[in-house]
Amino acid sequence: MKKRILAMLLSVVMLASTVELTSLLTGTNILAGTEAPAVTDTAPTSDTDTASGGQRITDEDTAAIRLSGSELSVSGDIEPDTAQPSSGGTATLDENNALTIPYDLAFPEEFASDDCLYAGDQIMVKFAKGFRGKLNTTLVRAGITGLEKLMDTSTGVWYIASVTVTVVQPAESIAFEESFYVTTTEQTDDDLKLTIAPATATERDVTWESSNPDVCEMGTDGQLIKHKNGAATLRATLVGADLSAELVVCIFDAAPSAQVEDIQYLSYGDAYYARLGDGTLWRWGKGYTTPQKLNFAAVDDFAVDSYDGYGIYILSNGTLQYYNMDGTVTANDFNYGKPMTGVKKLAAYNNMESPWCSYYALKQDGSVWAWGNNQYGQLGDSTATKRDQAVQMDISEPIVDVIGRSGYTVFLTESGNLYGMGEGFGTTPVLLTNGVSAIKKDYVDNVNRGYFTAQKGQTLYYYNRSSVERTVPVQGSSQAVGHYNDFYIQDGSVFGKTTSGSGNDYGQLGVGDTEYHEDYAQMLKITGAQQVWNFSDTTYIQTDDGFYGTGRNDNRALANLTTENSAVPVRIFFGLQANEEPFRLEQTNITNDILTDSDLVLDYSESLLKGGNFGTVALKDGSGELVSLRRTLHLDKLTLTPVSGFTDGMSYTLTLPAGALQTKFGAVSEAVELTFTYQTPAPVEEDSLTLGKTVLTGVISPESGTKVDLGEIKEAFKLEFKCVSNPNASITWTVADNAVAMVENGNLIALSTGCTTVTAALDGTDLAATALLYISEDASVTVTKSVQNGAESTVLFSNGALFALHADGTTQQLFADAVDFHWDGGALWVKTANALYRDGELTEDLPISVKYTNLLSRTSDTVLVGSQTLILTADKTLCQGENLSNIAISGGSASSATSGNQLLITPSAPLVSGTSYTVTIPENSISTYFGAPNEELTFTFIYLDTLAADAGDGKTVLASGAVSDNEAAAARAWTSERLTAGWKAFCDKGYDTLFYGNAILNRFTENNVEKWLRITAPSASSYVRYGIGGNYWGTEGLSEKTKKEAINKQILDFDDYQSMADLNEGTILETIPETVWPVVRSVSLRDANGEAITTVGAGKTTFTVTFNRDMDTEMPLQVRFGSSYPYADFEVAGQWMDSRTWEGSTTMTSLIANGIQYWSIANGRSAEGHLKLYKDWGRFSFNIDTSSALAMTMQAEAADDGVILTWTQDDFDTLAGYNIYRCDREDGQYAKLNTSVIPADVKTFTDTNVTPGQMYYYNFTVVKTDLSESDTSGKISARAKDTMAPNIYHDGVYSAFTGSKLIISATANDNLQIDKVELFYRVTGTESWRAVTMTAVNDRYSAVIPSSDVTTAGLEYYIRAFDGVNYAHKGTAEQPYVIAVSEAVDRSALGDVNGDGQINVLDALMVLQAINDRLNLDAEQFARADLNGNKTLEAVEVLTILQYANGIIGSLTL
Repeated sequence: MKKRILAMLLSVVMLASTVELTSLLTGTNILAGTEAPAVTDTAPTSDTDTASGGQRITDEDTAAIRLSGSELSVSGDIEPDTAQPSSGGTATLDENNALTIPYDLAFPEEFASDDCLYAGDQIMVKFAKGFRGKLNTTLVRAGITGLEKLMDTSTGVWYIASVTVTVVQPAESIAFEESFYVTTTEQTDDDLKLTIAPATATERDVTWESSNPDVCEMGTDGQLIKHKNGAATLRATLVGADLSAELVVCIFDAAPSAQVEDIQYLSYGDAYYARLGDGTLWRWGKGYTTPQKLNFAAVDDFAVDSYDGYGIYILSNGTLQYYNMDGTVTANDFNYGKPMTGVKKLAAYNNMESPWCSYYALKQDGSVWAWGNNQYGQLGDSTATKRDQAVQMDISEPIVDVIGRSGYTVFLTESGNLYGMGEGFGTTPVLLTNGVSAIKKDYVDNVNRGYFTAQKGQTLYYYNRSSVERTVPVQGSSQAVGHYNDFYIQDGSVFGKTTSGSGNDYGQLGVGDTEYHEDYAQMLKITGAQQVWNFSDTTYIQTDDGFYGTGRNDNRALANLTTENSAVPVRIFFGLQANEEPFRLEQTNITNDILTDSDLVLDYSESLLKGGNFGTVALKDGSGELVSLRRTLHLDKLTLTPVSGFTDGMSYTLTLPAGALQTKFGAVSEAVELTFTYQTPAPVEEDSLTLGKTVLTGVISPESGTKVDLGEIKEAFKLEFKCVSNPNASITWTVADNAVAMVENGNLIALSTGCTTVTAALDGTDLAATALLYISEDASVTVTKSVQNGAESTVLFSNGALFALHADGTTQQLFADAVDFHWDGGALWVKTANALYRDGELTEDLPISVKYTNLLSRTSDTVLVGSQTLILTADKTLCQGENLSNIAISGGSASSATSGNQLLITPSAPLVSGTSYTVTIPENSISTYFGAPNEELTFTFIYLDTLAADAGDGKTVLASGAVSDNEAAAARAWTSERLTAGWKAFCDKGYDTLFYGNAILNRFTENNVEKWLRITAPSASSYVRYGIGGNYWGTEGLSEKTKKEAINKQILDFDDYQSMADLNEGTILETIPETVWPVVRSVSLRDANGEAITTVGAGKTTFTVTFNRDMDTEMPLQVRFGSSYPYADFEVAGQWMDSRTWEGSTTMTSLIANGIQYWSIANGRSAEGHLKLYKDWGRFSFNIDTSSALAMTMQAEAADDGVILTWTQDDFDTLAGYNIYRCDREDGQYAKLNTSVIPADVKTFTDTNVTPGQMYYYNFTVVKTDLSESDTSGKISARAKDTMAPNIYHDGVYSAFTGSKLIISATANDNLQIDKVELFYRVTGTESWRAVTMTAVNDRYSAVIPSSDVTTAGLEYYIRAFDGVNYAHKGTAEQPYVIAVSEAVDRSALGDVNGDGQINVLDALMVLQAINDRLNLDAEQFARADLNGNKTLEAVEVLTILQYANGIIGSLTL
């Protein structure tokens, strides 16, 4: 192996004379699926790197390399690619299978390049010249177990190391083909069709859960176990990945088999109606999780009454009747109160409001009867008069088919003539063409579209009213020609194409994409197709084995439990049934009103979905305060987790309103209220093992002999242990180096000088603890310093011996003459008496270098925006120097402190916006750990409160995500100006203030990396490893295998020596696009009064975070703040207000230190779930000042005797009491209520001087002992309890006639408002009351009792008004108004309103007074006045009576 590797290496070295491999990949890993990293070439671009014509790993092969722990993994397939010779920009395999890969930047800086060669199970790495081959801790952590030198070259030294190679292909998705699976108990070949993608994924183990295991569950052999009929939701979860999928399994004796024969869509309610072959009628769409069966049977045809769905026309066995939607028959007013018989087919234009709908009944004798809107003469009776009763269409030929469209009608006669009438035609039929064999409507049925298709011979003519828009040849067994798409069925397959631009925007073609298809494409998954229906956004298909839908689904048009669109057909099931047991709450984890778990779990009888009231689930603590909750649904369980946890001993009340949850079959949950007390669970005793002494020294000398007893080993190491399961368990001791020491009879025996580890293990458990034992000849040796760095420890003894204790228990002496050491998180620094070493290599304690600051460079100046603290970030850990307190800002003093590698400088006096400042940092203000001081530094800047937006051109996104003024935009946008202004500093120094915390936005959303934003080095000679982390890099629209990976690890360096040409010099971006990775767009703070603030005082503060794109509101956002890294001292409890806005609040007290605080925002992800929010900390800041005695929070509650006010306030020495203020307008003048100061120990006040129902606003102040008052608290509002009931005025109705609807009216008003007025009525002699909400016009309320209820049995009624608190009645259930109903009046007495035997002007006057509410007519008078019998009095009836009385007309018939 070594010879083969050496031969390979020699070939590389020969090439290296002209080719220098210098990969400039940034980031810590190359993740599976990312683009292969670039290789820099100093030779001409036609040269190759390791070997031309070899095998190549390409992006298409989904291959990439990653280094993790001790393994180098190759992800994906590596296939020969002789047609594409290897070149710069790809990882390559040569003829000896040696793989050239870029090396990970986690390795130390000794590397001359970032390249290494892989062959078999070994890696060859080139180090800088002078590297001594020492295996330091950094290399060990990276998985290198040993180094063997191969050879020197002019550019470095090559070493070989062993490494394990494995092939890993993570799974990217797990999904079921459908949302439902229907089976029977007898079926044995169940296939749930679970797919794990990609097909080459190596992670394929799945765990299963069932919501109802008594119905069905998954066996250990992967087979479905069915116990009984019913429904259960199965959840499949991929082991080791956060990927899962759910499937509803329904078990029947026999699966439903009826097929869809017709579909209608009504846009107002986004509702679809389908008639099945078994005569049933179904509805689905918005508001329905699955298709719901309507209460009708033996349906041959139907038409819903307008898109409001008032009722429905049902054709059954030749008889047409009008029904309520609940299935009850009405008066059939469309056909003179009788069912219509002899009907063959029903047509309608009903996708409108009721007055504008038209209906057509084609009878078996070839006649058509029509009613409804006739504005354009579309009913065919030679008029344009609206018809409430059916009239016969005026045409002599027998009709075989009719289609109702918007404003017009077309019909086909027995002889093949096609006629149209209505809008564009007129009130009489117009012949369009002849020789027509069939007509068909276009189901794209919007208000302004009225398309249909007519077939003549082998051609389909697509009409828009009288115009032929296009022709389509007849093909296949069935066709659907539409405005957006054309379809045909051939041999059971469906083929479709796009005919209009938006015809496949939602996947209506079912071909797996949303692209425009000019040519026919075959629909996926469909076989045995019989019929296809194409609506504007959704397509339905009936096949031999089921009904399918594809396309838009935000209105649940696909009835598959989701609202996600689908470009592949999904199965839609009819007749699915829930379990026989009612949907209910089965149990909780509350026991005897006590909760001890950190979560509250509600276990239901069915798998759960969010209901309409899910967002109003509320948890309140014992003081009535709302508790912020995380709500999680998992199968049949709802888990509620307080964001800030439960408080021990606190009582809580959970309110779960009705409809908060629903099943997948649409059943909704009942209201639940749970009251419980939380108790912290008693600590669970666990096994434990600790060593009180982790480093032990001992002495052995020639005088001591060969053994020295160091005493009982348990006592020597201060052992403490507990074994709960076995109190008599023993300890096993192990000494790593038996030449140094041993254990004998429970004692520790030293054998020779040296260092080793001693391990104590608790028998029967996995517990073990390790200590360091150092035996020397000097009794004065002690431990000077011990530091834990990761999984290892470093220990320094007083004699200069420095040892490393490795994770595997072995020790290694690093130095014998160390004076001190320091672990900086990346390297071990050791100081001896004469030198300084870094990871074992001789180095110097270089002066501190400032990497970046929070200053912003502009074209002409430098600014500090929004923050009162100047932050300098250095290249190493900072310590305080002698002159730290002498740091000054423009002559004034400042407060300075070090934190990690940051220096924080805050002026004593607040910075003033627009003022220039100079910060002077004297020499030795800060130093390195080993004392190297800083040189004097000065920074000059202008402080600005904010960079205000400008309405003019040139706005752009700044580092903060805000939109800046034009000047800053020009300085910070990615344009040529920006390059010359700021990029040079970045290239020259390796850092730039503008290059941290930026949202760098890519305009392109495609895989072509040639169009990505690039970052290049100006030249090879000035190469600097740039620190470009901490930025947001983003583009979406990547391939499936790359879009889930971290964008900030996909920065590519093409280094084509074209310098700035690689940067995007396009248009300045005005806002953060929605298509990039999630970015915090802005943050803000509001005080208790709702006013925006930048300095926070004591009291309640509201924190608001907004994002650039929709976020997953089920994932709780973690918002914290603190004064120093990691800025997580205090957490803010809150919740998502909408998909882009999060809001929370907390109360600032004097316990929180004053000064600058920084936001930390983490734990979010995009709504799609695959784009993670990277932690955003230290970018936004605010100031806290709680020094003044500010009032805190107040609450109000309306009571019978007034408004009760309570408040909270931190105590302080000079607190004297409180003053209460009130106003009846939020922004008005507040008046003090108390006549003397309320004592400090009293925190309640009752405002008794209130008007019932009046809204009041309150605040309070804190009064100090010098009688000065604080600023006011936040305003609160409360409405005084409303004790005044509404007033109702009503003239009773005592008589009526049959056959007429009855209008009941009343006037109602209230001191505040009327919530609703209801009419309760019943037929005399019946028990149940019917409730009807009365319609309001100003304060006049009316309701109609339908004519079907006005019978000679009589009626009883009463009226009830409600103002939200109080009820008022006119009449009661016990004493109602009673109406005597008589047979209808003789119609021959029409016009004689007053019944005096004459028709004259007095009768007309009575009708006019009744129309204007000046006179109430009794039922008989009303019937004589209603000349046209439409149950409504109109001016035309007044005019007709006057004309008849004056002899102008001879008949009262209208």
